[in-house]
Amino acid sequence: MKIFGLEIKREKSIHSTEIMRHGVIVAPEMLFGRFNPYAESNFLNTYKYIGEVQYPIRYLTDRALKGNILLKRFSDDSVVWNNDYVNKLMLQANYYENFKELMVEYIVMRLITGNAYIYADTEPIFSKALYKYCDRYFVLPSQDVFAELDFAKPFTEDKVKYYTCTYLNQVRRIPKELVLHIKDSQDYDEETFKGFSRLLSQKYTLANLVAVYEARNVIYTKRGALGAIISGKSDQDGTQPLTPKEIEELQDKFQRNYGLRSDKNQLVISEAPISYVQFGKSISELQPFEETLQDAIQIAGIFGVNKELIPRKDNSTFSNQRAAEIDCYSNVVMPLVNEFLDKFSHWSGLYDDGLYLSADFSQVDILVANRKEREEKNRIISEKCKMEFNMGIITLNDWRTQLDMDRIEDSLYDKTLPQMSDADVARLRTILV
Repeated sequence: MKIFGLEIKREKSIHSTEIMRHGVIVAPEMLFGRFNPYAESNFLNTYKYIGEVQYPIRYLTDRALKGNILLKRFSDDSVVWNNDYVNKLMLQANYYENFKELMVEYIVMRLITGNAYIYADTEPIFSKALYKYCDRYFVLPSQDVFAELDFAKPFTEDKVKYYTCTYLNQVRRIPKELVLHIKDSQDYDEETFKGFSRLLSQKYTLANLVAVYEARNVIYTKRGALGAIISGKSDQDGTQPLTPKEIEELQDKFQRNYGLRSDKNQLVISEAPISYVQFGKSISELQPFEETLQDAIQIAGIFGVNKELIPRKDNSTFSNQRAAEIDCYSNVVMPLVNEFLDKFSHWSGLYDDGLYLSADFSQVDILVANRKEREEKNRIISEKCKMEFNMGIITLNDWRTQLDMDRIEDSLYDKTLPQMSDADVARLRTILV
């Protein structure tokens, strides 16, 4: 049987076992603090059901969407606006998504499972120029994609013969030319040819989160007896129990007179000597909120999201959050997006035609504001440095250093103005024009 020219054979789909714990579906491996590094479906469950995993990934994808994806020429980096093939691709990558939405799917799958597979739904003969001849690209479910390898080849060569993907209880055999496989990890398994998830390093953190949420849920929903009131009466023979009448009177007083409402008393005054024994620990004593915050910080950290960006009751200062977000754009979001665009450009045949895709984040509000602030700061520094240079206090390289610019290996740049000859001053005029 063939679909879209691909050979299909029926095979029973195998899915990770899931269990329900207090309304939450969790992989059993997670509950026991154990993970198979290639069981991507386990990690996908954590993304769906655990907010501490979903938040940092959603934080990154929401910001990845703010970049403008542009087609450029290698020759001069000029923007190409009139390429009909790419313009159509940007508007509709497949029946359901535009190109940015496809990119977000890729980022999610890569960060969660450690692997992302982009599939071009066309014939292999078009693989040299996919951007021209394919109008349907899909992100495959990583947990159901496997590479069939040629073990006779050295590991340094391309060992992949083809890929298989299980979908709706069917296995699709896909030519390798039509699949772009991007691994998140630097290392990968020689037999499965897969990368591993960053979440693998957090297996115990995730297990702790599940345990904490389960414990809190039990305390809040099951409640039960929080403690016991026991008799404080005693004589020479030891403690004496309360009489049935005393017990009845105490219960009646508690239910009638005491409580947290405004019309109730908050202090208990009893004629019978009594004492209270608490069962177990309270929520505050267990400190689950501190535990989940530390777990959230640790998980966000593996995705490059600073702890200042995590919502919590002791909010960070605005300046810290702002600096952390700018850093996240520069060191996480932009590299993540541009790496994908670079690999897609090469795979789709754009490179062969002297073209490439690139993301421009220069219009993002927080980056625009930061750029203006930096320019104003540099202007003030330059005015101060110019005055100090004219006074013979600093050199041109000192000036550049204060602007966070690299030093120039030229003797002129290491001289103060009084140290310069007439020839140096003549050169200086051409530099400072």
